[in-house]
Amino acid sequence: NETEEPSKKDTPLIEKLAEFYVNSSFFKETKVELDKFSGDQRRNKLSSYKEVTYATSFCHQLKWISRRSFKNLLGNPQASIAQ
Repeated sequence: NETEEPSKKDTPLIEKLAEFYVNSSFFKETKVELDKFSGDQRRNKLSSYKEVTYATSFCHQLKWISRRSFKNLLGNPQASIAQ
């Protein structure tokens, strides 16, 4: 069955193939390209977090949430006590 794990006899061959691949120029070129790609993604991710802006400031939002919560408390005081 092809999905079975390799036998103990095949292990040295697998290790040799893995070592051959790691030492190959194809692996080194691929790794350089992947490092460039992942570096670009990290920079884009960091810059996207910096670009987040809100239409209104935190203080403005807090003012309106507090005002709405106070009105709700006046309108139905039992609802806030039950929580």
